[in-house]
Amino acid sequence: MSNETINSRHKVSSCAESDAHFIWPLSKSATTPDEMNTSYGPRIDADRWDFHDGIDLPAPLGTPVHAMADGRVHRAGPADETPADETESARGFGSTHVLLKVVDPTDGKDDLFLVYLHLDSIAEGVIPGERENQGDVIGTVGQEDAEYPYLHFEFRKGRPQQVHSVHPLHYLDYPNTANFRQLRLDRCNFYRDNGDKRAVRLCFAVRDRREGDLQGVDLTLTGDGVAAQDLHVDFDDRQTIVSNKGDEQAFKNGIAVEGYQKSNLKGEGLRDLHYGVIVKDIAPEYESPISHRPQHTTTVHTKR
Repeated sequence: MSNETINSRHKVSSCAESDAHFIWPLSKSATTPDEMNTSYGPRIDADRWDFHDGIDLPAPLGTPVHAMADGRVHRAGPADETPADETESARGFGSTHVLLKVVDPTDGKDDLFLVYLHLDSIAEGVIPGERENQGDVIGTVGQEDAEYPYLHFEFRKGRPQQVHSVHPLHYLDYPNTANFRQLRLDRCNFYRDNGDKRAVRLCFAVRDRREGDLQGVDLTLTGDGVAAQDLHVDFDDRQTIVSNKGDEQAFKNGIAVEGYQKSNLKGEGLRDLHYGVIVKDIAPEYESPISHRPQHTTTVHTKR
């Protein structure tokens, strides 16, 4: 690491003039977001369904990475197989990483973990137990275990394991505009020998990947003479969607949300995000007499 980077790690917050609880990790801005690639939630990874537990920020190799909030270093080091804590059986981190433990301003609890991955280096003095001030340089952007240089960061609530990830845009400021394109019915498939079951896919898009704030989907199936069936997906609720990878992991409680984008959207010149909502095993009672397709009411909601 260069002397310039090391010397910039002063222990007095460079954002002391701001009242923001969190800043963006590359620009240090409290109000203007760093440019995002893939956001939090479903996406494609290695041609498989994948739940992306954080946000990717593309940047040149060696770009300084800053502490998003005041806190203490919970963990810092190279790629290893050590779990995030002693209760976790899964592997550790596949790249150089730093975890900060900070106070959650929404409830005052000291149980929010900020995770930084794919680092090229860790700044001197960033060791477990040491305090970091908001704006301190904690490392630099790298490309370890990645296809291009970027910072992947996560917010984990309550415990440091990945299963406790929550949407980072609950905490970081960004331009929250009307960003969703019209929801449309993409296809309806009949299956089983007698055609008594079907699946539907609804599709929609987010106009700007820099506002990747999709939080979940609520869908209601209706039909003549039958009770409505409510289906719900919340990206922060592991009872409705799993934090895992593989096409077999996509469905939970009969509904799946798919993201049709890979990580390096900026490198591929892509601006918008595309999603699908798939419902399977729909009984014939949920049928429109006009279209012969399941009737549905769908609400796509953001993190706010």
